[in-house]
Amino acid sequence: MQSARRLIQPLRIVTGVGKHSEYGESKLLPMTQKFLRSEGWMFETPNPGCILVKGIQQKMEKQNK
Repeated sequence: MQSARRLIQPLRIVTGVGKHSEYGESKLLPMTQKFLRSEGWMFETPNPGCILVKGIQQKMEKQNK
C-alpha cells in the first residue's frame, strides 16, 4: 500500500491571485488553505495562485479508521 501512495501525483488547485477581485486580493486562496488545514491535508503553496495538495496527515488517517 505504501508504494502505491508514492506514485500518486499531488493535486494542483489553481485559486488565482485575485487580480479581478475587489482590492486585488485573493479570496479563494486563504479560504482553501484554511479548509485544507482543518481537514488535515498536507499542502504547499509554490506560487501565490496555486496550492499543491500532497496528502493527508498521518494522525488524521488514524482517526478515520
